[in-house]
Amino acid sequence: MPGAERMRGLLPFTVYLATLFTYIAGNHYLMDIPGYQRRVAFYVMLWSGLAFSYFFLILRLEKLEKLEKNPIFIRLMTLSRERQFIILLCAAFLIRVSMLVLHPTLSSDIFFAMERSRHMLNGDTPYRDFEVNKPPAYAYMLYLMGLIMGVGDVQFRLFFIVVDVLVLFMVFRLAGLLLQKKDAFRAAWAYALLPLAAVDIGYSGHYDPVSTFFVLFALYLFLKKKRWWLELSSLSLGTAFALKLFPVVLLPFFLIKLKGNMRRAEYFILFSLPMTLSLLPVLLITPHEFFNYLFKEQATGCSWNSISAAIVFMVGEGYQKEVEYIVLGITGLVLLYLYYLFRKGWRPEYGWAALLVYLISWFSLWLAAALNALFLPAAAALMIALIIIGFFAGRIIPEYILPRLKGDIDPPLLNALLFSAALIILGFNRLHSWYFLWLMPLAFLHRDRRVFYACILLMILFQPVGIDI
Repeated sequence: MPGAERMRGLLPFTVYLATLFTYIAGNHYLMDIPGYQRRVAFYVMLWSGLAFSYFFLILRLEKLEKLEKNPIFIRLMTLSRERQFIILLCAAFLIRVSMLVLHPTLSSDIFFAMERSRHMLNGDTPYRDFEVNKPPAYAYMLYLMGLIMGVGDVQFRLFFIVVDVLVLFMVFRLAGLLLQKKDAFRAAWAYALLPLAAVDIGYSGHYDPVSTFFVLFALYLFLKKKRWWLELSSLSLGTAFALKLFPVVLLPFFLIKLKGNMRRAEYFILFSLPMTLSLLPVLLITPHEFFNYLFKEQATGCSWNSISAAIVFMVGEGYQKEVEYIVLGITGLVLLYLYYLFRKGWRPEYGWAALLVYLISWFSLWLAAALNALFLPAAAALMIALIIIGFFAGRIIPEYILPRLKGDIDPPLLNALLFSAALIILGFNRLHSWYFLWLMPLAFLHRDRRVFYACILLMILFQPVGIDI
């Protein structure tokens, strides 16, 4: 029954597209719903349908023994690599661009970007004449976008969609380098259909794909190691850092992987070049205002959904800066430990352990915050959270989880980048769903299915957290 098999092959894709249409149609009426809590409940329902239809679609792609009998899969796998690539790009672009029919109501970031672009076009100085809470290269990028395309949410979102399609291109290239053919097929389709990218880029217009593209390009060049490619890799990683600060935590892994101090020094200098060049104008024109941004605005200020915010909720806002510095300090120490492990011989189960401890900390501390809000004193609620965290970190994870996580066959560099990025997302004092766009391409390039699905579930869980509707 070829027709029946074809219908069964199309069913997961059909369900996904139907939930995508429902999500878009539902969001048209989102702001008409009275009351913030009702809007959030309605949005979570829409998102859950889209996210879980995606999850089950990827599960179907995972069951290779069934796919090998699926006419749709057979047809795609028999196409040339170039034709597969074109179909991937078209699917990714159409899914993301379909979100442009929605007005960006989930987040106000796109409107801040438009306002900053207008300021730059009017000749205003960033950090002095208008507020910018990002590195200077971000402001220059907005200036060029406004100059070339005009200032508008549709133009800006379309630009970030095109960049995210380039991210898919890098996933496709890296998958061909790191994975077997069927796993590479799964990884590329998983990113092409990723609802997080469609929502946070096509709908909300976040610029994170720009820095993510340069990180993946740097990784690709680094792994190929052809003549001059290491130099280009360092410049690419440095460009990502100049646009968004998180790639700096990835730099030590690249440096450790290189052989020879001269090689490392060259890589570090070239990495620093884009940030240095982008900083020079603002340091010359408005140094005082820029340092205020660096040490006041950027150093502190937590979103309500972070680990820091849960603790602040219990101990009081008067201790906000202290709590944030403590949590950031702990995150920094764990990163240093991961660097040490990477240098001595990477064991991926320790990356898993760090990620699990941070996840348990997030859930435990927000459970404690809820108990504190209902009936428990802050000290008692905090003690309960610490007991839960200590029990899992000291007993459950080392005795029952770590022994089951051995046998990882992925390149150590990929593991290190993945877990350090995840650690920053969960340990930083601001937690937003679009930060997971840094993580998902690395997760999809991982051979371990536990990593693949764990990151999808994290994406499903955290996307509705902290929306501005």
